[in-house]
Amino acid sequence: MKILFKILDYLISVFMGAGTVFTVSLVVGEGWNMFIAMFIGMLLGMIVMLLSVMLFVYVSTAFELFPAGMLITMFTGMAAGMLLSADRIDFTVLLWAAIFLSILIQLCIDIYNMKLKGEVPVD
Repeated sequence: MKILFKILDYLISVFMGAGTVFTVSLVVGEGWNMFIAMFIGMLLGMIVMLLSVMLFVYVSTAFELFPAGMLITMFTGMAAGMLLSADRIDFTVLLWAAIFLSILIQLCIDIYNMKLKGEVPVD
């Protein structure tokens, strides 16, 4: 049962990354100021994270969703905003990059959580 929840965490992370790229691609277009596009992308990423947490908090915990979600949506939103405003980039390439980044961030957080587990010495 524990592996099912880990798989679900990875799927939620991919959902957050892909949702951020999709939302930013709907709003930001070519010719935008890169700084404003980066800010709007980060803002839209935070909105996607909030909606994802509200949807999936019943099957996972907020302590599992927020650390990965904040990194995934902020970095993906900023990068997508800058890339979409600067030059014409293929949406599928951007989507696959967001999926890879989402899985990588979730994996790094899982490895870090494994390192933190153990007995805490009481003095």
